[in-house]
Amino acid sequence: MTEVQAYKNAVNGKFQVLGVEPLLELELVNVEDRGVSGGYESFTLVFRGPQTPFIPQQTIVLRHADLEDEAMLVVPIGQDASGYKYEAVFNRLAQL
Repeated sequence: MTEVQAYKNAVNGKFQVLGVEPLLELELVNVEDRGVSGGYESFTLVFRGPQTPFIPQQTIVLRHADLEDEAMLVVPIGQDASGYKYEAVFNRLAQL
């Protein structure tokens, strides 16, 4: 299974933000697979978090029960009545 597919399987799942107190969870709400080009895979993850605490642009480590812990740069991309949305963009060598 590709990494993109593993994240697609985790849509609507909860990811724990490691290293923060109290416990903070983000929900994966969308995975956009941008395909492979020039030997690089590209995909975007969109998470939803609560109103507080707000996460400024930074690198965080996320944990999901079915995936390995992963550090990623998250950027806030919007807010609505239910909380904030955050985006993580990946461009990395494709695993063949």
